[in-house]
Amino acid sequence: MIEGYEDNYQHFLACYGGKLFFLALIDHYAAMVIDVLTTNAAINRGYDEINPLLGTLIRDPALHLLFKVTFPLLLLFLCIFIYFSEKRYGMGYSSSSRRMLELAKISIFFVLAADCIVYIEIILHNLILLSA
Repeated sequence: MIEGYEDNYQHFLACYGGKLFFLALIDHYAAMVIDVLTTNAAINRGYDEINPLLGTLIRDPALHLLFKVTFPLLLLFLCIFIYFSEKRYGMGYSSSSRRMLELAKISIFFVLAADCIVYIEIILHNLILLSA
């Protein structure tokens, strides 16, 4: 391991970790709302939903948004749980437990980032349909 790397990593997470999660979550919600709006606009123009499982659910924008919000809300509650667990127990965790929490936070961030990429692809597809 590179000397000083662990300290730099911990400093980075302490300074920017919460901001990165917040930014990823805000981006995720914004992409989700734009996805719902563009999908409903495309459906109102007569295009079909690509996902046949969501075809009936998509017809109602509120139900569509509610369906989309459940996953990130679960991730948000998981982030809140991790945050308060760290605050409550502080350094009382063993080294392996702290590593597990760090991996959980990083995994949640990457899931949100990957989901944002999927939403951006869907939004671009819908915008192409709407511009035709």
